[in-house]
Amino acid sequence: MDTNSDKPLNAKARKAIEKARKAETARILAEATHADSTVEETEPGFTDGPPTGTEILSRPPKAKKTRKPKTPKACSCGCGGETRGGRFIPGHDSKLKSWMLAIERKACTLEQIPEGVRGAVKAHMVPASV
Repeated sequence: MDTNSDKPLNAKARKAIEKARKAETARILAEATHADSTVEETEPGFTDGPPTGTEILSRPPKAKKTRKPKTPKACSCGCGGETRGGRFIPGHDSKLKSWMLAIERKACTLEQIPEGVRGAVKAHMVPASV
């Protein structure tokens, strides 16, 4: 039971108290070992152990990587639309795949495919092995 009241503590409160005690013990041990250590610092402001809050804040920010700007390209399905840098406009890869499967399954011929898509289908078709 808690010494300040007559009510018993629930499990959540007991865990919170135990966690606080462990954190305080770890802090005291860290201060004691940090004060006793005679390790020379390799860089000013940095120690051998894990960085502290002030060391993290004093580190220089990481340089951001620069990306090449994406250049619009013609959609590979043959529709004539422009992508935002990829090979297909969203959804058009499946359109091309559908035409290719139709030809492979003999559901249609290359001549039955719309003119704008025909070149793309020819370019992406794998020749049949002999």
